[in-house]
Amino acid sequence: MNLLTSLALGLGLTACSGKGAAGDSGGADTDGTPAADSGSTDGGSTDGGSTDGGSTGSTDGGTTAPPCEVTLDDANPEDGDSFFYRDPIQLEFDGAAADYAAITLVETEGGAEVPWDEAATVWDNLDTEVTLYPASPLAASTAYTLTVEVCQESTVISFTTDGYGAPITDGVASLVDRTYVVELSEVDYTEPAGLGFVLAGTLTSPILVGVQRVYKSTIDLLGAEGVLHNEGYYYQNTRLDTWDFSGADWADPFFSIDADEISISYDGVDIPIYDFHLEGTFAPDGGSIAGGKLWGLGDTRNMAGFISSTDPYAICDLLELSGVYCDACPGDGEPYCLFLKAEDIYGFEEPGLVLEPVVSEDDTGG
Repeated sequence: MNLLTSLALGLGLTACSGKGAAGDSGGADTDGTPAADSGSTDGGSTDGGSTDGGSTGSTDGGTTAPPCEVTLDDANPEDGDSFFYRDPIQLEFDGAAADYAAITLVETEGGAEVPWDEAATVWDNLDTEVTLYPASPLAASTAYTLTVEVCQESTVISFTTDGYGAPITDGVASLVDRTYVVELSEVDYTEPAGLGFVLAGTLTSPILVGVQRVYKSTIDLLGAEGVLHNEGYYYQNTRLDTWDFSGADWADPFFSIDADEISISYDGVDIPIYDFHLEGTFAPDGGSIAGGKLWGLGDTRNMAGFISSTDPYAICDLLELSGVYCDACPGDGEPYCLFLKAEDIYGFEEPGLVLEPVVSEDDTGG
């Protein structure tokens, strides 16, 4: 499927569903803004002594506040789930619950309470959905009990974290010279909303991530575009420059990469991605990477030819039909950049593949 067909189908589906993102789509990791305290909606106090007809305890015919009837509709994790140690807790209620819900998480064995990162807690604008992050990642292979109390009803959810999050079994040095494949066509694109399959059809080149050196708090990684051989193995595309991710943040087994710019090739055209971020967690045996996230600002101006146009704003014009808007690109400030975000990224090891640095003569770094 070519880019024009993908965009046309994506825009059509987005328009039909009414789910296109509008307004500002820039900035990293913008999952929501905490809603303001909704406060009382019954117009009266509950001090029990008022005679103005608007409070509980009124003696002149006033009405009482309606009973609390909010219940928990959905939860992630669900009871009995295996859960990734860095994932947030997500809850959905059938009514506004921010003023009523009490949510606690404890280790099942021993009962130690897990504090929440209050600054990262996000309610939607209706106060019906909440995303909560523990103050620090959960322990690997550990049982937890989540208790949600709302309107005198209590729901208890028991779950266990999977093995990711445990230290590398054979020591961090065992990761050196190992290479992992991330298939960009298979990741879950969450932004722009409604256009995930268009991005999956465009960003088709696998990304290779190789480990060069590991230190106490940093890790030197090398990135490259990969190619899938018709015999089923992956190899490095040595005609394209590699990406130097030296000095990435490292806390065994988690890494976090930030780069000012990388460039991904599509049909021979370079697509710059600015403010690029990639993170993930190595499995204890070093055989895979899970729980990955990436985001960045994709520069669309070089893609105009894919829809038979010479106008650098052509892709942005097309996206605006579905309410998706481009942002200013870093550096020159031109409005051709689109914020991209993907989650739940998985990378598998390609045995025996060791990446080699490739830098063209006119490369200035980055």
